[in-house]
Amino acid sequence: MYVNTVTNNLLRWIENFLSGQSQVMRIGHSYSDITYLCSRVVQGSCIGPLLFLIYVNDVSEEFPDSCICKLYADDVKLYSVMRTVNDYKTLQKSLDMLDNWSHVWQLPISYRKCSFMIISNLKNEQDISLSL
Repeated sequence: MYVNTVTNNLLRWIENFLSGQSQVMRIGHSYSDITYLCSRVVQGSCIGPLLFLIYVNDVSEEFPDSCICKLYADDVKLYSVMRTVNDYKTLQKSLDMLDNWSHVWQLPISYRKCSFMIISNLKNEQDISLSL
C-alpha cells in the first residue's frame, strides 16, 4: 500500500506557513489591534485551497458504498437510492458519521445552509435529520 507523506523541508515549509499568522481589521482609516491566530490558512493564498482539500478529502471514506459522497470546495453532498427502509437507515448513519467527522476535525457544519430532497415512492418513508 502506498502512503502519501509530507516530510522534511516541505513539512517545515507548511508548518511555517500556517504558524504565526495574525490579522488586523481596517475600517476607513482606523485599524484594530493585531490578533494572533492559533489555526488559520491565509485567505486568498495560493496554497490555502490545496491545504483545505488535503484536510477534508478523507471525509468521503467515512460512508458506505451505497451512499455517494461528492465534494466541491467546502460543500459536501450525500445521496443514495432509496429502495427499502434500510436504505433510509444507512443514509441516516452516513449523516451521523458526517456530523461526528465535523466535530472531530473541528469543521462545524453550517446547518442553516443544509437541505434535504427525498424523491421516493416508498410508503414508509423514515425521517432524515442532521444533528444540531
